[in-house]
Amino acid sequence: MILINSVLQIFYYAFLGKAYKLADLSIVYPLARGSAVFFIPLWGVIFLGETISSSATVGILMVFLGLIFISVIPILSNKLRVNRNLLVGIFLSILVGLNISFYTIVDKQAVSSVHPFVYPILITIGGSIGAILFTGSKSKINDLKIEFKKNYSSVLLGSSFMYLAYSVMLYALNISRMSYAGNPHVN
Repeated sequence: MILINSVLQIFYYAFLGKAYKLADLSIVYPLARGSAVFFIPLWGVIFLGETISSSATVGILMVFLGLIFISVIPILSNKLRVNRNLLVGIFLSILVGLNISFYTIVDKQAVSSVHPFVYPILITIGGSIGAILFTGSKSKINDLKIEFKKNYSSVLLGSSFMYLAYSVMLYALNISRMSYAGNPHVN
C-alpha cells in the first residue's frame, strides 16, 4: 500500500504542477478538489460497498457543484480566455481529482494495518525518493536545498501542519466510511 500511495503521490504532484503552469489557480484548485469530492464516495460505494445517506448525497453534490461553479466563474466572466493550455489544465485538474480519489482508497485500506500517524511518514519517504528519481535533475534538487536553507523554518512549520492534517484525515478514514471521511465538508 505504501508503494502504491507513493507512486500516486508522485503523479499527484506532477499533474498538479503542470496544471498550475497551464491554467489559473482559480480554476485548477476547485476542479481538482471538486472532482475528488465526487469520485471518493463513488469509489466508496463501488469498491468498498459503502452506503451513503440521502442527506450526505445531497451534501456531496452541493459541495461538488459549488466547487465546479467557482472554477467556471473566471471563464464565464471572460477574465480567462479559453485556449489549449486552459483546456489541458482543466483536464489535468480532473486527473488530480481522480488521483486524490485513488490514493484515498489506498489510504483507507492502509490505515487498517498501519497507524494513521506512522503511515504519512512512510509514504512521504517513498514519495520523496520517487520524486527525486522522477525529476532526475541535479539543478532541481539543488534548488530545493537552497530553498530549504533559505526558508527552513517556514518549510518545517508548513510540513508539520501538513503532516498533522493528513494524519487526522487518516484517523477519520480509520473510524469512518471513506465516502464521508474523504469528504470532510459533508461530515
